[in-house]
Amino acid sequence: MKLYMYVEGDGGAACYATKLAWQSSHPGQSVLHGYAASSLPTDPGTIAGTGSDNFTLVYPTLWGESNKVLIADSSEFTAGAEIALRQIVGFATDADNSYQNTSCGWTLHFVAEM
Repeated sequence: MKLYMYVEGDGGAACYATKLAWQSSHPGQSVLHGYAASSLPTDPGTIAGTGSDNFTLVYPTLWGESNKVLIADSSEFTAGAEIALRQIVGFATDADNSYQNTSCGWTLHFVAEM
């Protein structure tokens, strides 16, 4: 089985400048996918750029099942395995003032494929 995630939901104007970084691991163990274990990503970067580690735009980059990202692959699942997911949300460093008083809402979806 492979485990993926993607976002969908309420949307909102701020989604065009809202960025998400993630990290998956077995609880208390090394990173499987996403940002590095050694430091938390602190620079979401510009709207067009990826920023530090894996900050990416919520919309359109992660929006919808066709944009799912890998959280864990089949080699990471054994009987009783647990996968931890950490997320950090940031705002693009070049977002203009038109995003003030706007919002971005989403629902996180997980997809398991055999």
